[in-house]
Amino acid sequence: MTAVAFEAERWFADKGRRVARVETLDALESLEIARVTFADGGEALYSLVPDDMDWASVLPRADGAFAFDGAAPKGPSRRLNVDQSHTSWRAGGALVKCYRRLAPGVHPEVELLEALTAHGFPSSPRYLGTLAWRDVAVAVVEEFVEGEDGWEWCAARACAGDASFAEAVGGLTRQLHDALAGSFPTGVATADVTLRWHREAEAQLGRASLRSDAARATRELARLAEGRGTAVTRVHGDLHVGQLVFGERIVIVDFEGQPTKSTVERRALDTPLRDLASLSRSLDHCGRYAVERHGADAAATERWIAEARGLLLAAYGDHDEALLRALEWERAVYE
Repeated sequence: MTAVAFEAERWFADKGRRVARVETLDALESLEIARVTFADGGEALYSLVPDDMDWASVLPRADGAFAFDGAAPKGPSRRLNVDQSHTSWRAGGALVKCYRRLAPGVHPEVELLEALTAHGFPSSPRYLGTLAWRDVAVAVVEEFVEGEDGWEWCAARACAGDASFAEAVGGLTRQLHDALAGSFPTGVATADVTLRWHREAEAQLGRASLRSDAARATRELARLAEGRGTAVTRVHGDLHVGQLVFGERIVIVDFEGQPTKSTVERRALDTPLRDLASLSRSLDHCGRYAVERHGADAAATERWIAEARGLLLAAYGDHDEALLRALEWERAVYE
């Protein structure tokens, strides 16, 4: 694949860096593991995979440095037309998600899905298996979840003025955090941790293009440093309404975490309120999207946002409102 082709892909995570060389290190039939060397001297590992990949046929034949652990999907594979940092196929009743920029070590999504499935949490896709190359997770196989994309589904609810779903989402988020706390180590945030939260948020603010709200954002973000003693555990890491599928049940998907963070950062213990803040912010975002793209009434949508946020937080239960507000500001700056 040429450098131009790399830079045109949504999943290419090194935009702005000129590709000097692409070298195939290994292959499993038409799936290639490639080392990409950049003009600045840096390197990255990527998977190269054709759109017509037959995962049901290929996965059971993994050998050499490739290993597949789990239940291979059955049926033909059809690539899904979604704009993501990975590439996905539906294969029978399974979803095969192929990661494109690869990193050694435990992948956070594989780890979380496997743990939640073992825990019996009913509102995440069932974990079915992983394809690895050496110590790198290349693809995860999970249950394919039927339903509607959460972003457009919630935008339709905003247009209709119906915020009642937010109560179920809040309760489900609490159940997710309880399941994660029961499956992984927990702890409390030390002063060093909360100071790091504050420093990282301030650095993010420095990169953002805020003007009129910059002073207020600085004041709100300062509260992050006051969160010492807050419970920390594993979290989703990038939870918003677009990560929900609405069907026979509400299902939380895409446990990769924020794509801008390293694998180590995404696997670190964090406050569950970061997920709640992200969800809360996404209701605001989705409401404004409904106004701009679907013609929803602006004043009615403001009321919908307030009602949905209130139902979400009430159903979630006890939480530190000041820390949540600071995290909402951090998410707004990130956006």
